[in-house]
Amino acid sequence: MNKYLKMFSLAAFSFLSCQAIARASYLGTMTGDDVNFRNKPSTSNSSVIGKLKKETTVEVVSLDKLSGSGCSSGWYNINYDGKTGYVCSSYVFIPGYDVYGRPWTTPKKAIVGGAKFIGQSYIHNKQYTSYFKKFNVVGNSLYTHQYMGNVRAPWSEAKTSYNAYNKAGIINSALVFSIPIYENMADTYALPGSSFDSTGIDVVEDSVYEMYLDSQGFPESYKRRLRYIHKQHPNWVFEGVKTNLNFADVIENEYDICVIDGNTTLYRNDVNYSTEKGWYTVNRATVAYFLDPRNFIFNQERILQFEKLYYNELYSEATVQAVLNGTFMSGTSALDKQTYASIFVEAGRVNNVNPVYLASLSKQELGTNGSQASSGAEFTYNGKAYKGVYNFYNIGAYASEASPVLAGLVWGARGYDSSVPVQTTDENQGNTSSQVNQNTPSPQATATPVVATTSNVKKGDTNGDGSIDPVDLLRVKQHLLGKIKLTGNDLTGADTNNDGSVDPVDLLRIKQHLLGKINLN
Repeated sequence: MNKYLKMFSLAAFSFLSCQAIARASYLGTMTGDDVNFRNKPSTSNSSVIGKLKKETTVEVVSLDKLSGSGCSSGWYNINYDGKTGYVCSSYVFIPGYDVYGRPWTTPKKAIVGGAKFIGQSYIHNKQYTSYFKKFNVVGNSLYTHQYMGNVRAPWSEAKTSYNAYNKAGIINSALVFSIPIYENMADTYALPGSSFDSTGIDVVEDSVYEMYLDSQGFPESYKRRLRYIHKQHPNWVFEGVKTNLNFADVIENEYDICVIDGNTTLYRNDVNYSTEKGWYTVNRATVAYFLDPRNFIFNQERILQFEKLYYNELYSEATVQAVLNGTFMSGTSALDKQTYASIFVEAGRVNNVNPVYLASLSKQELGTNGSQASSGAEFTYNGKAYKGVYNFYNIGAYASEASPVLAGLVWGARGYDSSVPVQTTDENQGNTSSQVNQNTPSPQATATPVVATTSNVKKGDTNGDGSIDPVDLLRVKQHLLGKIKLTGNDLTGADTNNDGSVDPVDLLRIKQHLLGKINLN
């Protein structure tokens, strides 16, 4: 086991042990009806002890969630009616407890709790680089978690990390980079309005290093770039990740998702859809440019978007401080009486996430001077007043909301909110769960939580006409862009994979259905 992963495991064990000492068990309430109570944490090799009704009170033995088939959220070990067994945690509400430490009523709670969400949902779920976290191009899992639309975000985060590493004197350390390799790529993909940078080394100067590049599967167009950067930073390690994906398909699937601000030459040519103020959908050439790793792997200021984002002792408080200098986070959190730099390091160490990345992400989301998400100021949303709530990564800030930032603050305020049921693909499908829908930290996030309605709604049918056609595809696209708001059975029909949200995955699945590649029903 990697020593840093081991450190994380021990830290997590220690935390849970302290919880157990403080409180031997937890009282939970069942939120689904006729939930199976099983003798093992699995649906494939267990037997059903009984059925638990909605509102039934059970004793949760431990907050540890056990992995097993049939329950993507993990199984709780519970006691009920003198028997010990397991139920899917999606159907158990534990008052006053939230795995991410919500409500986030101080900056530290938001930074540490948000880091746990980022670690569990992305970094430790195959999206372990800034690039992968945005585009999820690992193996065959492409687009299964594609919620973040800012096509330029990894590029920006890389520069911030580079500046911090450089100032801290660790830029020449043995950093590890995972570089995606695509099929059938054109020779070059230039940014509209800019000339192509052809920097690279075409001549083999180190035969041993060349053998290594070959072993990683890098094509010649990648190798000429990697030879160049290797000469600048010989300690850096480059791993090839063969995606087996046709690059033209990747561009096409990202085309309807990506957004950007700034130069109008980067916007869509047919119509400049605005997802929110200052952000617009991106043309294909711009998508291709930012998706092509070759445009950045030779540039020491941009290659860090491919760095593995696990915790490393290299990332000291001084390194994080270099990111925070000149921002509202440069000093101490008054509420927590702790420097922001030390908070980010703590958040990274506990959750096995690079704290420099966490600080860079917060800086990108909140800006130099901070925002509503970092002020704790009072606000009202959907008729309810809130005060003293923080969300340093804008987690839950869905673009489809009237105010994404405020929606993210509400997400951070509510902790575990049993009043917001969502559909689940776990066993007992059709019952509702009180698990909060969890998607992504970005104002450009496009997933929308789904409230279960009629169970026999045809998947892909978003207007109730009984058919799945291009109109449904358009309606989902408009919903994701905030042009319309699907509700009720239309929203349920748009959630094609029953994951409790409407997001770009559903858009892709409807497109695949119309092309005859899959059958949604």
